[in-house]
Amino acid sequence: MRRIAVIAALTALGISVPSASAGQSEEISTERGSVVFLANGERLLAHDEKRDGYGVRAVLTWNDEFGGHTASVTDGSSSGGPARRNLSFPERKTVWLQLCYTKNGAQGKCSLTQRAVA
Repeated sequence: MRRIAVIAALTALGISVPSASAGQSEEISTERGSVVFLANGERLLAHDEKRDGYGVRAVLTWNDEFGGHTASVTDGSSSGGPARRNLSFPERKTVWLQLCYTKNGAQGKCSLTQRAVA
């Protein structure tokens, strides 16, 4: 049910969630918020759903011939998100999505990573 609500919110903002693409999108949801990696368009989103003083950060990691890389985007205090960041990857690049909580800008507890494909 939460996934449907997130997809509906993203669609209302003009962000489409494809049913099929070359990659594999991924989402992590909790009672406080959600993070999404959209394979089509390679977008990273974070959505804080509670006004509880904590924020939600989407963290994406990947490796290439130059080493390990990280990209993130943070939405805090139910600011009306989702916050989003556009990225660019080669097709079929494996990436790892993680949801982290933030408090006053500092990163706290994080989820396990989940695999997605750009």
